[in-house]
Amino acid sequence: PRRPSPPALVAAVDPSARYRVVPFPAARKAIDIGDYHADDRAFRRVTGWTPRVGLADGLARTFDYFRPVAERYRQAAA
Repeated sequence: PRRPSPPALVAAVDPSARYRVVPFPAARKAIDIGDYHADDRAFRRVTGWTPRVGLADGLARTFDYFRPVAERYRQAAA
């Protein structure tokens, strides 16, 4: 099944949230790992592991956690 786009997921989890793509800071280029796509099928097959939290619920929990401290992260990134 095809997953929804990031903006659609964000809107479904929290309609008041904003999704935007910003350039990676040049000063942090040394730590940029580039594009990465994880494939956990082998891990799941060997261990029998499956996620207990769905993607939308996980995003909602993440938003709920970071909402009260978001300004601190914005200031640290500036």
